Amino acid sequence: MIRWKTIGDPDTPAPKSEPGMAALVKEIRSTVSQEAQIVKAVFPDPAAVLQVFLQRVFAQVVCPFLLIVLISRYCNIWNR
Repeated sequence: MIRWKTIGDPDTPAPKSEPGMAALVKEIRSTVSQEAQIVKAVFPDPAAVLQVFLQRVFAQVVCPFLLIVLISRYCNIWNR
């Protein structure tokens, strides 16, 4: 579990993992692997297509997830 009270302390070691993020990364890894195979078979320049795809995954999936986690933790800290 992440210790949210010490997150602002630069001397506190970084957390080892966050279960929700680990599950999200596992799902993204699986999806990207499948999509990469399709992209490599269909497009003449798969690297460019995969770059755009990964940017969109980050913007549409990872960022909103992090935003929700951080806002919920922030609210939990301030509502105590």
